[in-house]
Amino acid sequence: MEMESSPGSQLKPVDQEAQERQGSKKGGWITLPFIAGSMLGLGLAINGTSSNLLVYLLKEYNVESIDAAQIANIVRGCLNLVPVAGAVVSDSYFGSFPVILAGTAINVLLIGDVRVLKWDND
Repeated sequence: MEMESSPGSQLKPVDQEAQERQGSKKGGWITLPFIAGSMLGLGLAINGTSSNLLVYLLKEYNVESIDAAQIANIVRGCLNLVPVAGAVVSDSYFGSFPVILAGTAINVLLIGDVRVLKWDND
């Protein structure tokens, strides 16, 4: 028994078949400005938060400058690892939209908590 080999009978990867059916191209250089803008915003937010934390620790809590710098560096390191943890959780368990929703909810709650704490201290 000899099998005939024709161009149509060759196996193709599933992704390639789906892309041929859709006829549209996703990802690549089109998404680069969005990723770059997102990372720029994240970097500004992390640096602004940790710098303000350093000043807050020095002025309000009267923490020694070396200790305050160490605390700010630990917080900065943890904040830099949050996107990696979110990506792992998103890819492995929940999907992108529930993780984005949970992150937004946590962010809003923390902002509200900081405002209430600041309002109580005034």
